[in-house]
Amino acid sequence: MANNYTSYAAEFEFPQKAAEDFINILRAFGSVGSENSEEVCKILPEWYAKKYDLLQDGKVSINKFEDFYDREEMYRVSSPEVIEYDKSAGVLYFGSESDDPYVIADILSDVMQEHGCEEAICFEVAFTCSKLRPGEFGGAAIAVGPGIVRSMGTAEMTDSLKRGIEAELWRSESKS
Repeated sequence: MANNYTSYAAEFEFPQKAAEDFINILRAFGSVGSENSEEVCKILPEWYAKKYDLLQDGKVSINKFEDFYDREEMYRVSSPEVIEYDKSAGVLYFGSESDDPYVIADILSDVMQEHGCEEAICFEVAFTCSKLRPGEFGGAAIAVGPGIVRSMGTAEMTDSLKRGIEAELWRSESKS
């Protein structure tokens, strides 16, 4: 049996309140199903709860939150193993070997949009496997902006590079 891994780490400047919201959203998703599920309702930012219709009687509904969690496959986020905010430098650090980086990017994009961040950030992802076999390795580059997420996997990059070389070879053959 083989084990698949997804690893990423990022470091970038980020406003403190945006970093706090990002961290709290990730912690909320990481708490679902635990003994302190009710704590989710206290740490999830209200703006996020409103955006995804998770409020009931003015408070975050644990039932709505858990439905959203299942429907949107947020179980792919357990909370990064490394997440911290350096207030003096204004830098957010996070990384994981298990969370889905595309879900993390979507959450980050929501936070950036809510807090009026105007610069894009990027991070790289590695996909690996404990068993050496083709198709089980690769990676991606993910760019995130307010309300925007773009990515390109290494398979796309490889195909693009190959097509470029083939085009050059075709041009040099046609000149001969």
